[in-house]
Amino acid sequence: LKEFYLDHDINWRRHGIASPGDCYYFDEYTPGITAGHRGWNIETLDTGMHEAPYEKHVVADLLRSRKEIKKLTQSRGSVLLDDPPDRSSPRLDYLSQISFEDYLTDILRCDPIVSDFHSLYLIDALGGTARHVNAHSSINFLAGEFGDDLFTFPGGTSELAKRVTLWLQGRGRSKPFDTIPKIELSAAVLRIDIDRSVKRSSAKVVYFRDGVFRRVSAKTVIVATQSQVARHFVEHLLDDDRKAAWGEFNTVPVAIANVALRSAKPLHQLGLGYSQAWWGSKYWANFGVADWVTDRRNNPDRPTVLTFFGGNRASPEELPN
Repeated sequence: LKEFYLDHDINWRRHGIASPGDCYYFDEYTPGITAGHRGWNIETLDTGMHEAPYEKHVVADLLRSRKEIKKLTQSRGSVLLDDPPDRSSPRLDYLSQISFEDYLTDILRCDPIVSDFHSLYLIDALGGTARHVNAHSSINFLAGEFGDDLFTFPGGTSELAKRVTLWLQGRGRSKPFDTIPKIELSAAVLRIDIDRSVKRSSAKVVYFRDGVFRRVSAKTVIVATQSQVARHFVEHLLDDDRKAAWGEFNTVPVAIANVALRSAKPLHQLGLGYSQAWWGSKYWANFGVADWVTDRRNNPDRPTVLTFFGGNRASPEELPN
C-alpha cells in the first residue's frame, strides 16, 4: 500500500494516524480479567499492553506474542512472513495450515487468554476468532497493527478513487482532476458479456440506474468486487470447474451499523482513539470514530459518526443466523 501511494504522488508519511490508536474496554465480561477491574485501556496494542488488567504471566505472554509477530514480519533474511503470501519464505508455509490459536497456544506456549485477546481484533477483520482463522493471515494482519507507521487515506477514499482512475488511464502523475471521466454512482451491475464477433473482442456491461437499464461497451472490464457478488456477473462465462470452485468459498456475514452523535464530548473526555474494542456486547466487537484521524478530533463539541462492527463469535454454521 505504501508503494501504491507513492506511485500516485501521495506521501503517506504525512498522513499517519496520531496516538492514541486502539483502545480496549475491560470489564467482568473479559475472560481472565483481574477481579473487579472495569474501564478503558488506552493504546492497548502499543504502550497500553503493559498495563492490560490481566495476571502478570498473561501480560508477559501478550507482550511475547507481539514480539514474535513483529519478528516474523519485520526481520530480513530466510525466515520472513509477508503479504501477499507468495513473497513469504516457504519455510513458513506451515502457518497457513494451522489456526492462529494453535500457533499461540501450541507453538508459543501462551496462556489461552492471549488467543481470546487477539480474537477481539481479528473477528471483524478476518471474519472469525483465532480458532477460526489461519496463523499465516492473522500474523500478517496483526503485524500491520503492531507497526508504528499506520496511516489513512488522505482526502478519503474519493480522493484515492480519482487518482486511481487517472492511473488506469495512463495519464501520468499529478494531473488536474477536471479530466476525470464519468463515474456512475448508485448503479447496480447485472451482467457482463464478451463480444467475440468483432475482430478484437470487446466487453459489454449491463447495469441499472435511476429506473433504467443501461449497457456500456469497453475493450476491458475489471470486476473489482467480492467473489460472492462477482460470480453472478460472469457465471455464464465460466466452465463447470470454476463454478464449482467458486461455490466452495465460505463467506462470513458481518453486520455494520453507523450511529450519529450530536456531540463527541464523551469520546474526547475518555481520551479514546480511532478504534475501540470490548467483550461485553452480544452483537458488536468494536467501533471506529469517523473523523478521529483529522484535526477535528480536537473539537469536543463536533458531531461525528461511530461505525460499529459485528462480533462474529458464533460458530461458522451459526453465523448466517
